Amino acid sequence: MKRKTYLILMLFLFLTLSSCQKEEAIPTIIREGRQVAESFDDNFIIILYSEKDSYSNLEEVNLWGTIQYIGSEDSIDIYSGEPYAGFDVESEGVMFISFFRLTLLKTTTLNKGEVYEFPLRKSGGFSEDAEDADFWRDFYTEERMLFPIGEYQVTFYTDFYTDNDTDITLSTEYQFEVE
Repeated sequence: MKRKTYLILMLFLFLTLSSCQKEEAIPTIIREGRQVAESFDDNFIIILYSEKDSYSNLEEVNLWGTIQYIGSEDSIDIYSGEPYAGFDVESEGVMFISFFRLTLLKTTTLNKGEVYEFPLRKSGGFSEDAEDADFWRDFYTEERMLFPIGEYQVTFYTDFYTDNDTDITLSTEYQFEVE
């Protein structure tokens, strides 16, 4: 019995330790765009960009967010799921995109002054039993970032913590329209 408990404990420790990752964040080349919102604290600044405020329903919505470490050190390690920043997009109480992240623990190093980009991507889910399952299946399988006619609220936010156990949850919001 002790041997079985020992093996289970060793397996648990192995899986726990192997699920932790350390990764250098790779800065990306920032696209040209119009800044529409920002939020910051003493260590980080997030900025939300959009090509425009109004899109046609046949036109791809082009939104992205950036994060930059602006603190006093040369770099900082952050701990999070994957990814550490993302989007929610809703219209009239309907969630089109939800900020889903893998729950593994990941360590990422952000270098001071470097800008890291997060494009708007589709994420979310639906029930195959729902009356509107065909709509959601089409929405999520369409590779382009197309939305039906309506007004949309987008939130770009972070979700991570640092060495001193500080939760970093910056967020910024913006509205766009699809005609």
